[in-house]
Amino acid sequence: MRAVRAPALLFLLCLGPLTARAAADELSLRNEKNLSPEQCLALPANEVATRCPGMGGRLITVGAVRYALVERYEPKRSTSFCDEGDGHWRCRRVVVIDRELRGTRRRNPQAFITAGELLRTIATAPSLKVADELGALFAGAERRRTCVEIAKNGCAVQAVRLKVAGATGAPVVKRRLWLVEDADGPMLQCSDYELTRCDALDAAGWLAMVVTLRPSSQAPPAPTPELDVPDVRADKRPPPKDGVALTAAEAVDTPAGALDPYVRPKLAKNLPKSPSRADATRLAQAIDRSGRACVAADRATVELTLTGEGNVLALAVDGAQSGGEHDCLVAMARKLPLPRFADATWHVTALVRKK
Repeated sequence: MRAVRAPALLFLLCLGPLTARAAADELSLRNEKNLSPEQCLALPANEVATRCPGMGGRLITVGAVRYALVERYEPKRSTSFCDEGDGHWRCRRVVVIDRELRGTRRRNPQAFITAGELLRTIATAPSLKVADELGALFAGAERRRTCVEIAKNGCAVQAVRLKVAGATGAPVVKRRLWLVEDADGPMLQCSDYELTRCDALDAAGWLAMVVTLRPSSQAPPAPTPELDVPDVRADKRPPPKDGVALTAAEAVDTPAGALDPYVRPKLAKNLPKSPSRADATRLAQAIDRSGRACVAADRATVELTLTGEGNVLALAVDGAQSGGEHDCLVAMARKLPLPRFADATWHVTALVRKK
């Protein structure tokens, strides 16, 4: 443990769990080791937000079988569709095609599920109910550039027509969209053939599709969605000098085991492993200064859960995660210049003083 004395506060940076609530004039940071999605899903739903702050999602019940749409924020953002069998969870990353875009190998069906298979599961299920929340689903702060804007990136595009039963019972098209998968992992949903109006397709986007196809738990099965044959554009970037050219998303460990690493030149400056003391000082001062208008008492303890991307996953004020003070502090925290770092999720506990 390292301690640095400052004019009005003391910082504690440690990798172990905190043993007591931060005292007056104190800011504490602790690293939060992430569990795998399968381990998080095995927890009670009301514990996922606190035990797995790097993940959000929603349970879906299809008959007697439980599924889950999961968005993983750390270590790399990805969207998975999970199913439970024999008391164990299996999570598979959602993709457009069943082959790699930077190679010719077929993807492992135990680690990946195509969008077409996922849509058919949702649409044709005899009964479907959206169940408990598994942590919050956050939209990306800024959509990453993909093969829609970068001509050299490999790309897979598939046109989809979502159908519902019309007044006469005959299937009618309710929504048209184009699913896009970039060779580096991100997925988009576009509303036009030219791919000019596109949004990131994450777990929140998939949940919206579920509601579109099955607006209530009493809704009957929907007609099978129509999917065109995907259009695939080859990746024009040179292969890496060492290793196998897999995407960044595919390089993450999967339930089927670790895959080959994806190697590419690092074009940006490496982020620090953990928040620096200078960043912690500025953050403590900003929380104390900006949060005074939100609290009614003379002092309040504010705990934030941060990701390396500079996002707030959760916030609690004096242990409460709702109410007027909480909402005011959440709005305040989202405006702060939060530090960015390469490590896993960190918990920050700071003191807000009225005077």
